[in-house]
Amino acid sequence: MSYEPDTLESPTTGSRADVSSSKHASNTSLSSPAEHLEVGLEITDRCCQACDYCGKNCSPQTGKRDKMELADFKKVMTTLMAEFGCKKVKILGGEPALCKFYVELIEWCSANGLETELITNGVAVGEEDLVRFSKLANFRIAVSIQGGSEEAADAIAHLPGSHKATLTTIKRAIGLGMIPLVTMITFEKNTHTQSEARESLLKVGLPEKDILFIPPRALGRARRLAAHDKTVQSAYSENCRTCTKGALTINASGDVYACFVSSTSLGSIFEKGIAEICRSEGFSQELARIRFKARNDPLV
Repeated sequence: MSYEPDTLESPTTGSRADVSSSKHASNTSLSSPAEHLEVGLEITDRCCQACDYCGKNCSPQTGKRDKMELADFKKVMTTLMAEFGCKKVKILGGEPALCKFYVELIEWCSANGLETELITNGVAVGEEDLVRFSKLANFRIAVSIQGGSEEAADAIAHLPGSHKATLTTIKRAIGLGMIPLVTMITFEKNTHTQSEARESLLKVGLPEKDILFIPPRALGRARRLAAHDKTVQSAYSENCRTCTKGALTINASGDVYACFVSSTSLGSIFEKGIAEICRSEGFSQELARIRFKARNDPLV
């Protein structure tokens, strides 16, 4: 099958290689507001865990190239809201709570009317941070657990005590009136603890609908699992479920991507403005490529 670049109704960014000179580049540009544009801000590449399935290869040793500051992210979001109608933002990592300005950025996003979601493993989220978040409008916290038992979860995360810390954050959030979305990436090392995970989460007051069990995609460290673990989804798809709706990502180095899991950089905000990148031919071509793959991916 072949594909043609879409007539884009919304901006999205994506990939981690230079596509601006592609022979397939389209003349389509991103000039209209994006009604469904959801932006992911990867505010640090560092993580306190080193999970076996991590699609980003994050660990305590990564994050050395982080250079985006609070003012940089605010400037990017101000442009995306004003020129592209952005209404939703996800605060991502690595582990966002390891970023010194993560609370301030979340508060700023919420104060500016953005639907704001923090994606975290919960280990480094402080009690006072949660109190501040509980006062925000349009905010939600999404927490990942690595297993249903402390033994399995800590082994997967390569961080002793992490499972207990994650559960503490979940309990505190619920106690403050925030119902988190809790996800567990399931594969051969923790599938046997799935029932235990569900029961423990229900016991602390989390509704069933806010508990998700998801197989990993064969990206990052999970590629090594794919050879012998059938629960790992095929590397054929680099799509997440928001690819076709608009999912622009800016990482901690200032690089722009058209999807949360894409690996092709469309440019750096330190070299071009975010609006210029979003309206570029390379952006249009990469979005068309992602949408083409998504149309043929039964998991999207």
